[in-house]
Amino acid sequence: MKNYVDLAIITGFGDKGVDELKTELDRSMHLDSSQVIPGAPWHKALQEPEERIAEISQTIEAIGSKQLLLVGHSYGALLALVVACRRKLEGILKLVLLDGPLRSDVEVKPEALGHHLFYKHYNERIKLAQECEEFLRRFQTDKMLTIGTTQDRIVPPEAKTLLTNEHNIHLRSMADFPKLSMPDIAEDTPRLTLIKTQGMSTNILIEMPEMAGHRLTKPKAELYGRLIRNVLY
Repeated sequence: MKNYVDLAIITGFGDKGVDELKTELDRSMHLDSSQVIPGAPWHKALQEPEERIAEISQTIEAIGSKQLLLVGHSYGALLALVVACRRKLEGILKLVLLDGPLRSDVEVKPEALGHHLFYKHYNERIKLAQECEEFLRRFQTDKMLTIGTTQDRIVPPEAKTLLTNEHNIHLRSMADFPKLSMPDIAEDTPRLTLIKTQGMSTNILIEMPEMAGHRLTKPKAELYGRLIRNVLY
């Protein structure tokens, strides 16, 4: 990557280990700035989704970046998608959506414990997803990358991809891309080449039982960070 970029990561219900991802990206990329933006923290659970979207949009606007790497995790991925679509991806270098409930046609069941507090967000999820799907039908872009695991107790893998022109990659193990298991990537290391077709997004699904669940664990954050870095370089 020749140009420096700004990083913003939008969390979902709580942070779910997002700091681990920020640490990985801070460590491995040339960043002008980086910050974590609360998507739907517990103390704002009863706030209207549109209020949260407006506040997040104001924060993104205040960053003032022309090269923004915007990352969303879990419900934060949907919030990031809405914010990006409403601004027509202006100033966004790449939109990365991790384990997000993105599809309007796939049911997402909340956790029983505590998640009843976020009922307003679950009630609005389908409408927000449909809004983004309508935009993406009219606005083809290669700025979007979705990443998710196939085993998840909250968000089904079918919900983690975008309904748009897309290039799909299914990782069945780390052996599919050996370089991703290396601690560091040397300049002479053969790089993973993702097919970057103009106007197409990329969806990556990872089949890894050891990463089952929804929380952004440290191993998952490190893997996601390397995938993101690889796509941008």
